[in-house]
This record gives sequence, C-alpha cells and structure tokens, in this order.
Amino acid sequence: LQTGAPATCIAGATDAPFVRGDINADGTVDIADAIALLNYLFRGGRTPPCMESANLNDDGAADIADAIYALTYLFREGQAPKAPFPGCGPDSAGGGMGCLSFPPCTE
Repeated sequence: LQTGAPATCIAGATDAPFVRGDINADGTVDIADAIALLNYLFRGGRTPPCMESANLNDDGAADIADAIYALTYLFREGQAPKAPFPGCGPDSAGGGMGCLSFPPCTE
C-alpha cells in the first residue's frame, strides 16, 4: 500500500506533448482520470504514462491536491487544468515531471 506521498519525477522522462488532466491517457478528461490518480497514489495502481498529465495544478508534484483539482473542475465548475489543456502540447513552464509517452497526442 502506497502512503500517498507525492510523485515528483520519472527517470528518463522526455518532453512528449500531453494533455494535462488526461491521467489515464484515453483521450478524454473525466472522472476516470481522478480515479486513476487516486488508485496510483493510494492503492498501488498503474503509474500514469505521463506523470505531468497528473499534475493538474502544475505545482511540480502529482498528489491528492491534483485529484481534488480534477473533481472540482469536473463537478463544481472549478478552474480548468493548467496548459496544455484542452489540446496536446508541451509543458509550457518547463522543468516539470515529464512524459514517457502520451498516445492521444501521437496518434
């Protein structure tokens, strides 16, 4: 069982284009993405293929705050994820967590 400590980097990650908030890389931003992040953080679920996509608030870590951000955006008219969103693009701030791959942006 993971402790919920924030994920910060992936060794060997690249700067592949991605969509922030599409944590499960299925081409849509929906509740499944928040669930995927919570499963990763607290239940030992699959590591997102692009950790930067899980960093919705662009604070340099994928953690519970990002799951809350996603749910607030989806269900409480909260702020949209930081760029790149809603389309594919690189991390505009640079120095992020990186992406190993993000199939919806390469198809």
